[in-house]
Amino acid sequence: MINILTTYDVNGIRQALSAHPGLANEGIPYDDVNTTKAHPLHRICDGVFRKIIRKKKPLNWQRYFWSTGRTLMATA
Repeated sequence: MINILTTYDVNGIRQALSAHPGLANEGIPYDDVNTTKAHPLHRICDGVFRKIIRKKKPLNWQRYFWSTGRTLMATA
């Protein structure tokens, strides 16, 4: 999922979430060294902060989640 997010593959996101809706709330590791998992929205924010994800792209993903009726739930 993180590869899909960092390459801005909107179709890939759609396909992944259609096949596995639970991915919308499944933890994603920070990187290969820090494997601590966090919510996908948290990892998107990390990518924006690290400048590997451009700031406008996450808005498209958020709109997609909302347009399909998915809810993004923060988990601990």
